[in-house]
Amino acid sequence: MLYEKLGVEPAATQEQLKAAYKRRALQLHPDKGGDPDEFKSMKEAFDILIDPQKRQLYDDWGPEAVAMREGKHVSPEHVVRIFARAGTKARLYAVILISLISLALLSPAILVCLKWDSTVSWPWILVFFPLWLTEATLMCCLICAPVPPDEEEMDDEDRQRLQEQRSQMRKCKCIGSTVITFLILFEIFIGLRLEGAVTCSWFAAMAPLMLLEFVMLMWHLRGVSTAYEEAQAMERAGNGPKTHGFKLFLWSQTAWNVLRLLTIVLLASRAEQTLMGSWYVCMSPLLLGGLVEIFITGYKQAHARQRPPPDAENPEEEPDEPQDTICGTCCWFSCWGFMVCMAAGKLDGSGYSAFYIFLPVFLTIGIIACIFACFSMCFSENMVDAGVQAHRDEAERQNLNATGNAAGSAGYGAAGGPSSAPMGSSAPMGAEAPSSAPYVRLEGQ
Repeated sequence: MLYEKLGVEPAATQEQLKAAYKRRALQLHPDKGGDPDEFKSMKEAFDILIDPQKRQLYDDWGPEAVAMREGKHVSPEHVVRIFARAGTKARLYAVILISLISLALLSPAILVCLKWDSTVSWPWILVFFPLWLTEATLMCCLICAPVPPDEEEMDDEDRQRLQEQRSQMRKCKCIGSTVITFLILFEIFIGLRLEGAVTCSWFAAMAPLMLLEFVMLMWHLRGVSTAYEEAQAMERAGNGPKTHGFKLFLWSQTAWNVLRLLTIVLLASRAEQTLMGSWYVCMSPLLLGGLVEIFITGYKQAHARQRPPPDAENPEEEPDEPQDTICGTCCWFSCWGFMVCMAAGKLDGSGYSAFYIFLPVFLTIGIIACIFACFSMCFSENMVDAGVQAHRDEAERQNLNATGNAAGSAGYGAAGGPSSAPMGSSAPMGAEAPSSAPYVRLEGQ
């Protein structure tokens, strides 16, 4: 505790803090033979406790909250600890905030369902207003996101990494702002067209979305060769998943842009009655894309199981697992396919409510909100300590297994392997077995 560094009680007054600081400064000052690190730590404790706002923040939330207020880097573990120290009132506020966020996320879908079912007679512009508000908030957060600052003590490698992070952030801001702008324009045109305020064709109303998909497709095609070479380089270095050939990589980069663009064209054609038939035909590219995605994910998983075991010379290296699992892809496609099919049936004239279309969205957000609400009320700092300790134990266990495998491989190679002696032969008497691997603790643990 900071109070212990100054040698005072938590209820100490400002005068007692100043007197304790003078006393400790005389004991710990480097000119008096004290430890410079201890003096610096004591000085930082005094700077926090002498400031009433920082002291109150420290008393309520701990030193991690003070570090966040000062703009210092705080690890996720420390952020979780800050929340774990919250009282009942703060936790109730968190539950209310979670409920409001969930309602804000669901309000666009709820209003669309009410309007689609003719339950309300509001104009479509009003129905889309919560969605625009959400998108405008996301754009403001994206534009105002802080850029990592320069630090005084940085070597060339860290400075280059910082420049790459800044470049990635600028790219994300540019792409995100462009996508949100096109989506808002698309929603405005669709709302005006549905309301009858404009008489343009559906192709013109959907032009912003088609243009967005086309631009994204050209963006991916322009950099697909470079991205494939980088993915292959990462694969050879053991830092990335297997690419499985250029065709599958091209599919993963561009297929959904093509399928969405084709779906938008079919929907506009059907709305203009240029294309006759069921709305299911218009949705078929998305359903086909989902089925192909399931097949590709299954192929990657089967190929990953057939890969050879780690090299004996480098036993710590393990084969990369596929990023997507067949179970997760099937769950994703089930929800997505359900919504697509229900929307097509509603457009074909089925009499069920539009709320059934967004049922997976309502269930998912509702379940997540309930889990977060229950978790926020039951969460404690002891749970954080238990989770951190479990993570450290697992890291140490993996490190011990890796060093044990390395020692076993070294002994295996020294013995010459299975081909060095006939089957059934044994090692000479008196030969010592390889010693057990030393206990190695991970750096930072």
